[in-house]
Amino acid sequence: MNRFRRCWVAVVVVVAVAMGAAPAGAAVTPQDSNRYLSAFDARDGTLLWSAPPVRESTAAILVAAGAGVVVTQQYACRNSEGLPRHHVIAYDAKSGHVKWNLTPRGIALVMSTIPNQMVVLVDSLGLRGVNAATGKTRWRVRAGTARWNPATDALLVAGDPGSRVAGPVLISRRSPAGSALQALDPRTGMRLWLHRAPAGADLEVIGQAPDAVIIREGPSGPAPVMPASVSALKPSDGTARVTVHAAASLNAGAVLAGSTLMVWSVDPVTNDVTTTGYDTKTTRMRWTRTDLDSVVAVPGGHLALGRAPQLTLVGFDPVTGVDAWRATDVDGILWPTSRVVVTSGAARVDVRTGAVERFAQPLQLGTRPELDHTWAFDGTRIFAGTACPELD
Repeated sequence: MNRFRRCWVAVVVVVAVAMGAAPAGAAVTPQDSNRYLSAFDARDGTLLWSAPPVRESTAAILVAAGAGVVVTQQYACRNSEGLPRHHVIAYDAKSGHVKWNLTPRGIALVMSTIPNQMVVLVDSLGLRGVNAATGKTRWRVRAGTARWNPATDALLVAGDPGSRVAGPVLISRRSPAGSALQALDPRTGMRLWLHRAPAGADLEVIGQAPDAVIIREGPSGPAPVMPASVSALKPSDGTARVTVHAAASLNAGAVLAGSTLMVWSVDPVTNDVTTTGYDTKTTRMRWTRTDLDSVVAVPGGHLALGRAPQLTLVGFDPVTGVDAWRATDVDGILWPTSRVVVTSGAARVDVRTGAVERFAQPLQLGTRPELDHTWAFDGTRIFAGTACPELD
């Protein structure tokens, strides 16, 4: 899956093996080479702080950044038939000191709703809303209730931990009665709305925006041949702002940029990617492009960004689909702000002109930079977490 694409992933994990004591205390100096969690200045890539494993090799999966903290899921790296027990640990974004540490019962999966000052956990007892700044539990939803049934439900995790997109807690539900999407208020855990797919149709969340939850509803199966409908739902009540009919595809994504709903899809036969812009008022097609891998919107919706071949980043008008600029040799995950696009590839791109400002050196990821990393961005800092060597 392309790292640039903002996707939504439903995750179900069974956890079996216990872990030793979780890390605590102060962050270490930038010279430490065995770090598994690092923070960098987004202006120039300077290493601000890093945190090392305490007793054994540890993976830190970044979940969210914002509200002055960076939240991680951590587990010991070891050979086992089962997955190790997760700890959920939040660090002060400025200093790297541990702010709070939770060890949920059984599994520990996290959905970020940091803009709402909340982090949502799921464990063997159910769902839990935790204050991002303090780690204190604000609300619970017990397993087996109408709002959370592990037998049919999956908590949806907003793909890019640095997206900073506020919104409801989304739960995908598949049962003999059909597919549905439920939204909970991240502040209280109460149900906001329930959207049911048409009979016989699958429902998939394929995109996000500050003012929309974007879903695709269509025929089930690994290679659908019938077109699907794509809708942008209002996060507050689940009603559709706009619904368009998109091409059948193996995979799809979407993003809302001002008055344009952009949908990209993969042809089930040729694997070619097509991106189409739709007018949200008339639902008419505005433009189509076949040279982009996926797209995101710059905050404010006045510009869209797309990946073209050979590490080319394209800035274009979401209304007309016409290029505003092209920047070459831009690698890594992208975090667009209103003025610049910050990348994990050690560069910043000016949103207005496409001019590339490269860091003096690549981000210092320790002695094993070749390992897979997870990333987050809080607007001023880039965070990198290291995966286990055996997962590389």
